[in-house]
Amino acid sequence: MEILAYGVQADERPLLAAAFEGRHALRALDVFLNHDTAPLAVGHPVVSSSVNDVLDAETLGVLATGGTKLIAQRSTGFNNIDLDAAAELGLTVARVSYYSPYAVA
Repeated sequence: MEILAYGVQADERPLLAAAFEGRHALRALDVFLNHDTAPLAVGHPVVSSSVNDVLDAETLGVLATGGTKLIAQRSTGFNNIDLDAAAELGLTVARVSYYSPYAVA
């Protein structure tokens, strides 16, 4: 399965590639997810998002129509995601539950 990751920073690329190597294909985009870029996810059942993406009801609708089933947020924050709209559309949303206290300054 190919996972589409939006808003991927240059320093994230090798880490994400290593995490998925041998398990899933990864397509990493430097553009942020919003209504205008959501059509790029057509055919991708899994989308990885960043805290800078806009996952409002309109964007989520485009993702769901395109076949996305799971959104994996690469942060603990999720205030940029309309969780009610995601639930209505049958989208599963996952996020980082916590960060190591030794990794964050």
